[in-house]
Amino acid sequence: MLLFVIAKIGWEQMLGPLQSSNDMMPEQIAIQAHLYGAIFGVALGVISRNLFPLSNTKN
Repeated sequence: MLLFVIAKIGWEQMLGPLQSSNDMMPEQIAIQAHLYGAIFGVALGVISRNLFPLSNTKN
């Protein structure tokens, strides 16, 4: 799934949106929304992982 998302965002940045995305909204909005959403999602994941680390050790 992650590879698909990276490939789709890369495709949009280099070649423009897929035809199905282009039918729903103006192309520049879709391209930027996917890029910013991916960047924000990664940043949020990193922050939440640092704030709430997974720990299997018991005291």
